[in-house]
Amino acid sequence: MKSLLAGTLLLSLILQGPPSLFAQAEGEEFPSSMLGFLKVGTRVGVHYNQSPDRTGEQFTIGIYDESGWRMAVDARKLSNSELRKKYEIIDSLATQYLKEHEESMSKRSNKLPTGTRYAEPEISISFDRSALLCTVLHVGSDYVLVSYGEQNNKRRVLPKHLIKYIYWDNNIPNFSVQSKIVNSDN
Repeated sequence: MKSLLAGTLLLSLILQGPPSLFAQAEGEEFPSSMLGFLKVGTRVGVHYNQSPDRTGEQFTIGIYDESGWRMAVDARKLSNSELRKKYEIIDSLATQYLKEHEESMSKRSNKLPTGTRYAEPEISISFDRSALLCTVLHVGSDYVLVSYGEQNNKRRVLPKHLIKYIYWDNNIPNFSVQSKIVNSDN
């Protein structure tokens, strides 16, 4: 009986948590509506999705900071090596992934068949290029007006009721590293 009571008390404390765990931080203010998170000039990536019941469309909106948005724009134009030269964060992460891969390969190289070795590792850097990169021009009570395109010269209205959710996007790419097994002669 004591363990049941103790378990119930513990569960109660966990669910209640410290007051600051679920409460808004002191001094932190939030908008009264979802669209309040979007301001004129906000850089966003808009994803178009079919609704789960396939009866209509929905949008999700990722908010970028200026550097994340620039990186997203450049990821569509530049090669991986150019991105590594331009963005220290990408080069640093790519170097880290390559180092970890090479360490794991050195541990596995003794298991390779005789006369073979691992080739130089190749790294692939991939960004989410499916978002329509936009700038918020206006936020109405039930819509968001965005501009997009090469010169940001195209416009689109996103109705509030079709926006499924808004999230903050750090635009950190995904990395994958692979090494082929080749003959030792090569």
